[in-house]
Amino acid sequence: MPRIGNGRKKIDIVKIQDDKRLQVTFSKRRANLFKKAIELCTMCGAEISIVGFTPDNKVYSFGHPCVDRVVDRFLMGNPPQDINISDQLVEVYRKERILQGNREVSEKQEMLDREIKRREALQAIKRDTASGQRWWEAPIEDLNSPQLKQMEKALEFINERLRREAQRQQLVHGTIFPFSNFGSSLTPTGSSSNASQS
Repeated sequence: MPRIGNGRKKIDIVKIQDDKRLQVTFSKRRANLFKKAIELCTMCGAEISIVGFTPDNKVYSFGHPCVDRVVDRFLMGNPPQDINISDQLVEVYRKERILQGNREVSEKQEMLDREIKRREALQAIKRDTASGQRWWEAPIEDLNSPQLKQMEKALEFINERLRREAQRQQLVHGTIFPFSNFGSSLTPTGSSSNASQS
């Protein structure tokens, strides 16, 4: 059976007699009132000033750009001619923060685009490997500069591992390899003493 709720009840607009409830209601309504004022300032560019006094004479106020400026404008009937320096600084700071945020978003988007391209290149290499082509035989013309540098580092790492393994096997098995270096520049050891040791 569906639960039947009371829904929203209509509240009579009369003064609350209980002091505790009065304070709680004031706090909640004040926060909502200020929130609505902020939304109105942001969405419409309005200048707003709100001043409220509690029954025990505490003052709460909100104003955009500031309470004094809006009250002075209201009392004088026209906008003040001078522009407050603090308002200018706040506006400059706000614009700078927006520009900085835009720059950060732009940098993150560029990083994301680079990573997407890198992932696509790696997926293409995996596809080629699955089809029988080895990753080092993939066409390097399709790679960009960072990808080429990454492949170069990978090949250098593999070259170093091969060199260490060759040295290890030479020590363990006493085998001498005719070349001291792997890669595109293969240089013979050229030492006659090495040849005589074998």
